[in-house]
Amino acid sequence: MSQILQNVDLAPLTSFGVGGPAQAYLKLDSSAAFKRFLRVADPPGFEWLLGSATNVLISDRGLDGTTWHFAGGRLAFDEADGLLLADAGAVWDDLVVFAVARGLWGVELMSGIPGTVGGAAAININAYGQALADVLAWVEVYDPLEKSCRRIAFDEADWGYKRSPFADGRQAVLSLALKLEKRPTTELRYGTALKYAADRGLDAGSLAERRQIILGVRAAAGSLLDSSESGSARTCGSFFKNPVIGREKIEAVIAHEETNLTAKELLAMNRLHGGSAGRVSAAHVLLAAGFKRGQRFGRVRLHPDHVLKVENFASASAQEIYDTARLIQKTVKMRLDIDLEFEVKTMGVFDDQK
Repeated sequence: MSQILQNVDLAPLTSFGVGGPAQAYLKLDSSAAFKRFLRVADPPGFEWLLGSATNVLISDRGLDGTTWHFAGGRLAFDEADGLLLADAGAVWDDLVVFAVARGLWGVELMSGIPGTVGGAAAININAYGQALADVLAWVEVYDPLEKSCRRIAFDEADWGYKRSPFADGRQAVLSLALKLEKRPTTELRYGTALKYAADRGLDAGSLAERRQIILGVRAAAGSLLDSSESGSARTCGSFFKNPVIGREKIEAVIAHEETNLTAKELLAMNRLHGGSAGRVSAAHVLLAAGFKRGQRFGRVRLHPDHVLKVENFASASAQEIYDTARLIQKTVKMRLDIDLEFEVKTMGVFDDQK
């Protein structure tokens, strides 16, 4: 258990490379170390929780109160219960590698998603027809009000598309357990992935090759987090969630698809990603609203190939990134009457929130 530090610069910890300092900062390197600390002392409360900070935008003013930073932790397989155990600070993709190496199916389609295990639980990550909640056995949390740890079984909480009972940050996820299988659990039905496999002679029925397929497709789509790919640009990847819209708007929005897929094929893909026939790509929404790839907003830019990636292109401030995202939201609402939600979590106070 680390000591509490004061005025710690958070910008270097984040994918955007922005944000002010944490007033107080506590780094946690494992759930076991935290529980040992609990036996001898009361931990400080927390106002903010950080993992690898790949999906957050921290205010230039910094974060008041205490920030807990989960960094590192164990991965293990409990042979007796057949559960994969992971600490909140473990890297999510390391968990996928760990599972695949042991022949365990159920998370391989979520390969390459950046962030920590705790962050994955906080948003219920999903990709290509798999979601964390599909394989979750239990989550162990710390409740600062009760000053105690407890396990919450999957069926004791409410989960949904990119929705988690822990998203509000009132409880700190310490660890979780996944129930994985020794056989395939999810059919790979995503057309782009199947084509990628066929073109390269890869077998989607092989666990290791299935992971290779997903990593390849994500790389081709620009969905693997790589801060070096655009020179000095920094990004958290997709800034907005895919929205659910009415049937009357779907055709107009998906007309901006450029891969010659039919509307039926596109909506089938959206169901795989979001579980809803009316959930469309936020990228199509931005294009339909008139935004362009590579479009500049001062020191902020939309990625030249992937319009959903809002980039810190030229040492922008957090407020500038936030203002750009809000401009996009307001423009989409005005032109298309579609409400876009941030996928990136904002932390701290921004100007229009005061």
